Amino acid sequence: MSAFTAAEIAYLTTQRIGRLATVGPDAQPHVVPVGFRYNQIDDTIEIGGRGGFAARKKYRDVVGNPRVGLVVDDVPSVDPWTVRGIEVRGEAQVLATGGEALGPGFDPEMFRIRPSRIVSWGIDTPMLSPRARSVGTPPDPSVGAPARRAPGRDRVARTTDGISASRFHASEGVGDWRVVGDGACARFPTGSCAAGARFVQAISQIPGVEDHPPDIDVRPDGVTVRLVTYGDDYYGMSQRDVEMARQVSAAARRLGLSADPSHVQSVLVIPGAPSPALVMPFWQAALGYEPRRDSPTEDLVDPHGRGPGFWFERMQAPRGDGGGAIHVAVWVPYEQAAERVAAALAAGGRMVRDEFAPSWWTLADAAGNEVDIATARGRD
Repeated sequence: MSAFTAAEIAYLTTQRIGRLATVGPDAQPHVVPVGFRYNQIDDTIEIGGRGGFAARKKYRDVVGNPRVGLVVDDVPSVDPWTVRGIEVRGEAQVLATGGEALGPGFDPEMFRIRPSRIVSWGIDTPMLSPRARSVGTPPDPSVGAPARRAPGRDRVARTTDGISASRFHASEGVGDWRVVGDGACARFPTGSCAAGARFVQAISQIPGVEDHPPDIDVRPDGVTVRLVTYGDDYYGMSQRDVEMARQVSAAARRLGLSADPSHVQSVLVIPGAPSPALVMPFWQAALGYEPRRDSPTEDLVDPHGRGPGFWFERMQAPRGDGGGAIHVAVWVPYEQAAERVAAALAAGGRMVRDEFAPSWWTLADAAGNEVDIATARGRD
């Protein structure tokens, strides 16, 4: 249930500018106009900016003291005099990624305000009779909440050791691994279920594995291991993944197993819609998925790590009937991409666009259904 009333949500979604109050390290207040967006999935207010947002005083203030206030108001009429607005107090969670979704040219850094006190006037009450209430105590983003675990995900509140895919690949001792769309993967052919079970047993005995557990997929002919760091503010590779990858590879070598990177891949489903926020609740209900914590307005994930992720893309050119479309991204190691693209073209496909290669090539079948052949190259 939302902390906001339906009328308050409708008002917030029609406004673009508010005034944000923060407190600096000298305990002095700081108030500036900001753009904002109401996140209906997370029931929060999101704020970002352009041109060095993370260097601005408001951002530095929030890093040091997450307590903030935001006022959004306007004067819809001067005759008769009519004012309306809403004040939101709460704590702001600083996020290193996600800000690009707030608007064209926005920086990746952003913060998300979870309300603890809401006061509104002239929205669903008379302007001289404010509606004021407390809506609970938000989590302090500087303190990690008790971890909830899902397979292969390090459920930490904040991530401080994140690294790029290229830095992961450049690390010593990770030659068995390839970063694809949902983390670093390595496949080890075993030849039998019994050999695969022995490998899994060896992985389970790695020191610290319970603190950063990998996803492990066991098949009759091999074992695939996936590593990714998943937190409130991050989804990607970290130094923890480098250390765990080295230990998993060492366990494989002790059992006489060698990795086969040629069979590593992951799949991402990409529904497109003019307004992703309107269709995400349907897909969440139909799939039994949950919003990805670092990007809840864009991504849905299987809470048990079984099915492919769903990323919701805003369509710049909707279909003639106003509807959406779905396509698939197949992530492969960079060295496998050209061969995969050539095979798809030879099987009757056509190239739709390749200007984003080597990050991805978009192909289509004879009926116009599209697929991206994607790699981690060029995304840092």
